[in-house]
Amino acid sequence: AAGVAACGLAAGGIFGALAIGKMHDYDDRAPRSGVVQDDARQRALSDDGKRDAVIADVALIVGVAAAAASFYWFKTEGRSDGRFEVRPVAAGIGVSGRF
Repeated sequence: AAGVAACGLAAGGIFGALAIGKMHDYDDRAPRSGVVQDDARQRALSDDGKRDAVIADVALIVGVAAAAASFYWFKTEGRSDGRFEVRPVAAGIGVSGRF
C-alpha cells in the first residue's frame, strides 16, 4: 500500500502541474487578437487541462487513502522489530520507519 501511496501522490503532483501549465497556456492565448471564443486550440487546451486536473484529483485521493491505509496497517500490525514515526520538523512533517 505504501508503494501505491507514493505512486498516487507522484502522479497527482505531475498531472496537477500539467493542468496548471495548460491553464497558463489557455490564459496567455485568450487575450490575443484573432482568438475567438470557439477557437479549436483554446477548446483543446481547456479540455486537456480539465482532464489532467481530474486525473490529478483522483490520483491524490488514491495516494492519500493508500498512505492512510499503510500507516494504519503498519501501526496495528504489532511488529516488535518495526518502528514508524511521524513528527513535525522545520520544513513540515518528517516520516521515518524501520522494517
